Amino acid sequence: MLNVEKIQELLGNEYTCEAFTERKNNLTLSRVNIQKNGMNIGMCLNLSDQFETENELVNFFLEKQTEFCVISKKADTDYQNKIKIWNEAKMNVFMGLYGDPEFASGYLNKPFENLFMIPYVRFESEDENFISAKIKRDWYPSVSKEEIFQTALENTFKEACFFKMEDVISGFLCNKEPENLLHQFIEESDMLYVLTNKSKNLGASVFLCEAVQRKLQEVFPGGCYIIPSSIHECIVANKNITSPSEVLKMVQEINEKEVKPYERLSDSVYIFREGKITAVF
Repeated sequence: MLNVEKIQELLGNEYTCEAFTERKNNLTLSRVNIQKNGMNIGMCLNLSDQFETENELVNFFLEKQTEFCVISKKADTDYQNKIKIWNEAKMNVFMGLYGDPEFASGYLNKPFENLFMIPYVRFESEDENFISAKIKRDWYPSVSKEEIFQTALENTFKEACFFKMEDVISGFLCNKEPENLLHQFIEESDMLYVLTNKSKNLGASVFLCEAVQRKLQEVFPGGCYIIPSSIHECIVANKNITSPSEVLKMVQEINEKEVKPYERLSDSVYIFREGKITAVF
């Protein structure tokens, strides 16, 4: 296993590194997150198999991280070319959601309440890892901003998931995927649900999809809270559960104590009612 402290030393104080393991397809993968100024900008899988020395990993990361979050050393460079060609990329464009205006300014973005929508391109490589890149302003000059955002939302909806919170918890404990209720009739609504995507990565943005909002209206005709637990998912709660100020306090406390800075979406709460989403600060 590579020495993460050595990787940190080689990168310098501008970066921070964190190692952890993750279960995927019945395998335990070694993984390291690399952040710059609190933002997650690089990730590598199977470190011991892919890189023989810390220097090799650092050189690879520094070469790629300016534009791409490449999650596999084995990724074919053809993907990097596909990302820049709209006809190649458009089926793989999705929507991300972020809360940092300075971070968003470096990419094609659109404000939404106090958040920023940033479309990104994501390809799955032959070794079942992802190659992704947030879209920059000068990419696809012949394609309108409206088309890029519309395409990203359409593709995002195709992967949207709406889970009961209790199914998510029991699924985690039993290593079982919860049932996606997005396209099912819900006869009696629960108090808490989770909105995310199939990959559980950058899935908080799914509530922007009109069809998802129609589902929320169906399940919560009197309105609901959309609670940003991270950039990867949102919790949806019946609006009658408590007051907005109490939910807001809870979100801020959890963000401060439980959510890593680079995965925080917002300290706000969002109220969905009668087809409109409003931020509560």
